[in-house]
Amino acid sequence: MNVILTTLNSRYTHMSLSLRYLRSALEQRFTVGSPDPRHKLDSAGGAEPGQDSVRVTLHEFTINQPHEQILRTLFEAGPDYLCFSVYIWNVEATLKLAASLKKVLPGTVILFGGPESAYDAVSFLKAYSYLDAVVTGEGEKILGDYIERQINRGNFGIPGLVERTPEGVVNHGKAPLIKALDSIPFPYKEEELGGQRMLYYEASRGCPYRCAYCLSSREPGVRVFGLDRVLDDLEKFLKAEVMQVKFVDRTFNIDPVRTQTIFRYLIEHDNGITGFHFEITAALIREEEIELLSKARPGQFQFEIGVQSTCEEAMTAVQRPLPFERTAEVCRKLRALGNVHLHLDLIAGLPFETYERFLNSFDEVYNLSPHALQLGFLKLIPGSPLSEEAGKYGYIKEDHPPYEVLGNHKLSFAELTQLKRVEALVDIFYNSHGFTQTLSYALGRSGLLPSAFFTGLSEFFRGRGYDQQAYRSEAHYSHLEAYLEEQSWYDPVFRGLLDYDCLVALAKRRRESDMPEMVRGLIHDALRTSDASLPVKTILKRVRYQLFDFDVKAWLEGVTEVQPQQDSVWLGWVDTTRRSAVNGHYEYAQASLEVKLWKS
Repeated sequence: MNVILTTLNSRYTHMSLSLRYLRSALEQRFTVGSPDPRHKLDSAGGAEPGQDSVRVTLHEFTINQPHEQILRTLFEAGPDYLCFSVYIWNVEATLKLAASLKKVLPGTVILFGGPESAYDAVSFLKAYSYLDAVVTGEGEKILGDYIERQINRGNFGIPGLVERTPEGVVNHGKAPLIKALDSIPFPYKEEELGGQRMLYYEASRGCPYRCAYCLSSREPGVRVFGLDRVLDDLEKFLKAEVMQVKFVDRTFNIDPVRTQTIFRYLIEHDNGITGFHFEITAALIREEEIELLSKARPGQFQFEIGVQSTCEEAMTAVQRPLPFERTAEVCRKLRALGNVHLHLDLIAGLPFETYERFLNSFDEVYNLSPHALQLGFLKLIPGSPLSEEAGKYGYIKEDHPPYEVLGNHKLSFAELTQLKRVEALVDIFYNSHGFTQTLSYALGRSGLLPSAFFTGLSEFFRGRGYDQQAYRSEAHYSHLEAYLEEQSWYDPVFRGLLDYDCLVALAKRRRESDMPEMVRGLIHDALRTSDASLPVKTILKRVRYQLFDFDVKAWLEGVTEVQPQQDSVWLGWVDTTRRSAVNGHYEYAQASLEVKLWKS
């Protein structure tokens, strides 16, 4: 029996955790392997009774790969059972693919699983005649039960399975949750632990919160993998020197003792390479965790915190009434550590939050200085409590995935469109870490709130047509400079700050100077002193430099009242082998060159 597990990931660097759980569970349960990889079931649709040899193969693609390429690959794999993992971002492409595969492989049984197909599986099967079954619960057991039934040609119902039968679509009811999570095998094979791809991992299932916009609100309670099991799994990642491990636990830090134990283990066994990403609730972080995290290697931990909104009325409406004051307090402490990457999320479109009130949320979260600020837009996911109350709040939304809202009783589509423009510029100018000093000075000098600054910048981009096409990263330095030059509060020092930001973020010189040969020699002399053990040619290959007409280091230390000097320039450079694991900036150094400033 040839079982193919497949999905369309959102990008190449992602690896499907769900498929690997299914694979490991099937391999644990059945005799794996077949002498003929194209082994087909007999005309009755089953193998010989008692035969339990199962070939399990995993095929991963991305949503950006050509449909025809994926179709050919899966066709040539010759599946008896083709199991798709379906999510909000890939359901449309997956349905298109499944329809084509059923035409060229009519004898293949096609199963869907995952949140996008599982909520109303009966309607899903009725709508798409080329699908044979939908797994609606935890697939590690349900899919195994189904395969075993097919091997033995049984006809009994399997809880958690909705299937097409000669009598029509049959729902066999809800499957109980897996209580003993440790019974699920480790999902990754040894050869999958290397490379540069991000690996997903979970130490628990379920969520303690009941957010109305999330499907997790439908399942009660939190179940955990045993702590010893988790530490054993983490040891595998550390020994393999995996680059990045992302925990998919919906609230990792629900249990403070467990949280501290895992943090402490990772800090004490740090390999200097592996980073760990956690979704946490800031309000649950205690002083003990803060103290523990202060000992972590810079960049070892990344925390994603779903602030969503600072509007109490909105948060209460979606059943997530977390106090923003406490969240802000913890975020400031985490940010002050300097070694933890902080990612904060907002959601536009929540009930009762107007355009102006959302901008207030944006300003309050921006002022916490996260390393990344994500502006998300509410999705009314079918099956979520909020989707069922859409009429109460006057929601209109897209009818197709990802079901993004187009407006509600407090927020118009025109206002959402403006927020989309702001979102794009926040990604370019804030989340990139490519304009840190320029943005900081612009906000301070102008006196503008962050939302007002980005709104004005978005109008400038729209007027110039910059928002209609993609540009290389370097081009945005010129775009921002053009915007700044039009402002009444413009300061010529912005030019140098943009040069500095470009240098430390991209390791590129933004402006070339027509320098005399004498100055070139002084530059080489200054760089030579930066590492006396290396020849200047080697240093020049490693460093990127820029000339400045003011003391950048003094500026960074808070001395902003500096004047350009007419008899000296500053040479600033970055070493491309030294980069911050927290914000991605290259290490900056500088030296003063005592020469008469020439016009550049």
